[in-house]
Amino acid sequence: MERLLAAIVFVDLVGYSSLMAKDEAKAIAAIQELKTQALEPIVLRHGGKILKRMGDGWALSFSSASSAMSCAMEVQTGLQGHAELRLRIGASVGEVSFDETDFHGAAVNVAKRLEAEAPPGGVMVSQDLKRMLTGPLADAFSDAGAFKLKNIALPINGYQWRPTDRSGEAGRVASIAVELFDFAPDVSETRAAVTDYSPDARGLRSWTNRPGTRARRSICCEDAFVSQMARVASSYHCCLRRMLSRSGLKFIRVKRKISSPSRTI
Repeated sequence: MERLLAAIVFVDLVGYSSLMAKDEAKAIAAIQELKTQALEPIVLRHGGKILKRMGDGWALSFSSASSAMSCAMEVQTGLQGHAELRLRIGASVGEVSFDETDFHGAAVNVAKRLEAEAPPGGVMVSQDLKRMLTGPLADAFSDAGAFKLKNIALPINGYQWRPTDRSGEAGRVASIAVELFDFAPDVSETRAAVTDYSPDARGLRSWTNRPGTRARRSICCEDAFVSQMARVASSYHCCLRRMLSRSGLKFIRVKRKISSPSRTI
């Protein structure tokens, strides 16, 4: 059994099962296009190896993180606007054991799980792989937050990339902010309760239930603003009301469409 340091990449064709049920000939043609034009020739040109074909998916290996990501980006950019082909790509790096029929390693498990978290048309990679990238390749990836992946003991921090859209804007990770708490009455006890209720980033991500959405950690203090975000997809407006021994807490999700940095807590 051979043990090598490798970048492992998993590729999945989005919507293949429904396409197969609707039009079998079109689904088979889509797979053939990936084999002959849109995926496999690009993998080989970047020095990659096809480890396994799995119906509507592929397992690939590369000798370097940079060649793996250059390949993934070229594939996804080339498929922009395609009527049938949309891929999810996940990748990680680490020592992998290869034998005559299979391959094993923590990087394999992480890459497979991250592929399921990748946005359609995009790429999701582990922090280990991201650290091996330099220059424009590294800068292209946005922090997508921590993911608790199935059968992976510790949370994995993911980094996401999507192709530049037709408007010329890169597909950065959408952010969610928590606005300043609205509370009453304005007394020390209510202020203390607001601090206790303030959600952290992990709680925010569970509310959104969207892979690749970056939740911004909240700091419940009027003077503790963080205004460093490039984009905020939505925000939570939080209201706390106290009367005698009773309290009411309400969270309202507000969709936003702004491109400038936002005031958050």
